[in-house]
Amino acid sequence: MKVHTKRWIQVVVMVTLIALSGTSIAQDSDMGDEPIVAVQNVLWNGTDLVVEDAEAVLVRMHHGLSMTMETTGLEPDHVYTVWWVIFNNPENCSDDACGPDDVFLMEDGEFILTDDGLRQPNIAGREMTQVSSFRATGNIGYYDGTSVFRAHLPIGDTTDDVSFGPALLDSMGSEVHLIIRTHGPIIPELLNEQLMTAWGACPDPTDRSPCQDVQISVFPAYEPMDS
Repeated sequence: MKVHTKRWIQVVVMVTLIALSGTSIAQDSDMGDEPIVAVQNVLWNGTDLVVEDAEAVLVRMHHGLSMTMETTGLEPDHVYTVWWVIFNNPENCSDDACGPDDVFLMEDGEFILTDDGLRQPNIAGREMTQVSSFRATGNIGYYDGTSVFRAHLPIGDTTDDVSFGPALLDSMGSEVHLIIRTHGPIIPELLNEQLMTAWGACPDPTDRSPCQDVQISVFPAYEPMDS
């Protein structure tokens, strides 16, 4: 996969945003709210290991968010979804870091499971952080293990398979996690479910196979520079 410069990626993202959002960017500019572009590495989920030749871009605008992820290391002809995890109040995250323990009950780094083997929600943590999880987009791994994902998220939009939470409330002050999830090889009769849902091709959530979160990119809340 060709390594892109940050400047080149930003240009591509802005062109994509114009196509997705119509005149929204111009409206933001007229309001004095310039889009804020951030670039982050993509990591292998649960580690500090950087995915080689991968990059994620998040654009914050007055009316919402747009993202582009170009990544590698995927399985060819496997199905992947990307999920927004939005911490609307990141200042309330535990240990000054937003993570799984703000979403699920955990002990010693392990999820506390129900008798059925399911993760238990951290109700208090979810309410404190106003965290929300929902689908961003889906795609298929190319022959060389690469793929590109793009999505746009208006403030308050709850139309696309919200798992929990209030969706996006604050496009600038939220912490945004982009999570790539695998759904295993293409199953033609289940492809729509694989691309559109959290458990497509994974009928048993207690098994959690082949559905796994494989890559992640984290964008801390935007902090304006002092003038």
